[in-house]
Amino acid sequence: MSREIKQLSDLCGDESFVLNHVLDTISTERLELNGEQWLQLATVLSHQTSHSASRDALENFLSGPAAGLADQIGEGAYKPDFKISDERELLVGIIWHLLGDDDAYIKWSIARALPLFVSLGLIDDLNALLAQFDRREVPALKTESYNLSFQNSQQWLLMGLARAALIHGAKLAPLKPRLFQLAARNDVHILNKRHILRCLRNIGCEAADIANLAQEVEVDPKGIAVVKGSWPKHVPAKSGFSFDYEFNKSEISHLARVFHISDGQCVDAIAHEIQRIWPSATNMDAFPGHDRYRKERTDRYEYYREHVQKHALLSAATTLRQSHPVARQSYDEDPASPFELWLNDYDVTFKDGSWLSDHKDQEPEVCGRSLLGPRVKNVESLIPTPVIFESLGILNIAESAMLPIYGQWKSPDGVYVRIETALGKPRGIVGLCQKFVRRADHDLWLPLFLHDGFDDPYRQASPFEPVVWVLENYSIGVDSREKIATDGVASRPRLGVKLLKAFGLIPDKDFREWITSHNELAMRSQVWGGDGYLTRTTTGAVIETKMVRFYGRRKTGWTGHYL
Repeated sequence: MSREIKQLSDLCGDESFVLNHVLDTISTERLELNGEQWLQLATVLSHQTSHSASRDALENFLSGPAAGLADQIGEGAYKPDFKISDERELLVGIIWHLLGDDDAYIKWSIARALPLFVSLGLIDDLNALLAQFDRREVPALKTESYNLSFQNSQQWLLMGLARAALIHGAKLAPLKPRLFQLAARNDVHILNKRHILRCLRNIGCEAADIANLAQEVEVDPKGIAVVKGSWPKHVPAKSGFSFDYEFNKSEISHLARVFHISDGQCVDAIAHEIQRIWPSATNMDAFPGHDRYRKERTDRYEYYREHVQKHALLSAATTLRQSHPVARQSYDEDPASPFELWLNDYDVTFKDGSWLSDHKDQEPEVCGRSLLGPRVKNVESLIPTPVIFESLGILNIAESAMLPIYGQWKSPDGVYVRIETALGKPRGIVGLCQKFVRRADHDLWLPLFLHDGFDDPYRQASPFEPVVWVLENYSIGVDSREKIATDGVASRPRLGVKLLKAFGLIPDKDFREWITSHNELAMRSQVWGGDGYLTRTTTGAVIETKMVRFYGRRKTGWTGHYL
């Protein structure tokens, strides 16, 4: 509650006004708040009261039964585990606990911060953190209502270390002995070993030193067997183990198809991995949480029982891969291993260990501009066209220059602004544009190239031709929805395939910039986001700063025009 109140206060610039409305709403609507919400509200209200009033309220609160609340919630009453004299032990315990949090954003934030340890010279602390790999709980932070998803702690630690090694390289060399020890273990599943391999490669190991690990991770030991569409023979499960509905419906059957075995065999393999760690478990009811209907792999929160299922699935896949060939359907022409493609669905980083948000551009000054003009009778308007281009930093452009632009904006009240560019023949172009803007809203569109970079021969007729190629966005990485990552960073818009070839433009590895054969910058595609995703502009408006911007210059027989 306190976070939402602060956001509203920052938006309107008047905390007192917001709090008055909150209190009025609670009173008139007779809302029922829990204890934590009342405490948050009291904390926010204390900012608007005098010091003496806040002190008197706190003393009155603690003089009653509330003084014993601390023994009844959270970690409970004081216990010796709370006394941790070693600073490093305290630090690594907290980090290990947060890496296994149910909230993906917390795990993301902590794992993403691991490179800072290297920047601060805390290599020994990272080594101590890696030594926690088999730790299942942090006693000082243990509560009755929360179980640490320690297998998530393992995975996210390795993900964060792979990214840290990509950034700092050989500085993480002291971690190599522990990483090699983990790589040699049989109880570390294939996804974690993939992250370990990335760590070692980024640190700078010799190819011969990691050859066995690379072979284990990248090569299917039993090869690939081609199957011709037949279903595997039905084999009933013997373990009697039952799983959550969504997991049983999709995850189990998907893994079974990878090895062309029955669902029952797959159930037994997963059950074996669970009972290896929890021998008394007979079904998922042995773990806290509940079966969620329509649980998605991209959900932000993950229950303890769901984390148990997921890692048991990965461990079972690791074991099955050692005894079964990977199955490929006879009609499948993809040269990649079906097992590799299956594993990629659970791997939320790029092959080099980088994360999606690492590929965004630095936020430029122009991204904080408001494109909205004055509101007339509750109707939104845009600033005039010349001012729009000045706001985007596009100045002193010759009328004959080719200027392909593709940009997207969204205001906090849901007003979308999109600028696209299309091609038109120079002769009669002004009249054509004037006629075009008088079309009905549903017919006011400009053509774009298809996702393969070519024009659609069957598209609806248009007086213009496409110039911009907007690639399809696939979900890549856990932070594909993170506010500072932005959706299109892995698929930056560009010109169509034939246009790029005709102009002889050469992209860099991230498709950020294109240069000519004379090594001159011709075009740039930028994608960025802002801290918190919302940026306050000089006019006081708040806009989402997610935009893709193109600019270029080339003389051709066509002239680019923008509306």
